[in-house]
Amino acid sequence: MSKVQLSKMHEHDSRTFDEFTPFWEAYNDEAESYDKELIKEWASDLDALLIFAGLFAGVNTAFIIESYKKLSEDSGDINSLVLKNILHRLDNSTFSLDELQFTPFQASYESIRVNCLFFASLSFSLFAAFGAVLAKQWLS
Repeated sequence: MSKVQLSKMHEHDSRTFDEFTPFWEAYNDEAESYDKELIKEWASDLDALLIFAGLFAGVNTAFIIESYKKLSEDSGDINSLVLKNILHRLDNSTFSLDELQFTPFQASYESIRVNCLFFASLSFSLFAAFGAVLAKQWLS
């Protein structure tokens, strides 16, 4: 193509765009209002997600506090065994030796599994809340 043909094409294109300028202005105005409304909806959805994640994490933490106790030995049992040993040393006739045997603590499989699920759900909830905070900052 020669330079003359290219300049004629350019002139034709600029006239075509000038004819459609009101259309693009209207389109941009409509798209901007639609985008603002969409961002408002996303922000309100993220607010609801943050509230839910916070409430869920709080309730889940309460369950974790109670179920976590089953993963370690009760200190009352250890104290009772030590006191029985002391009493046995002082008075040989009170307890039999079978009652004074120390058995190592082993957490039940169910307690371990339930606590793993509780901690996983808490982690996912906090990760979702972190993602929602990042998304809200991106929207702002």
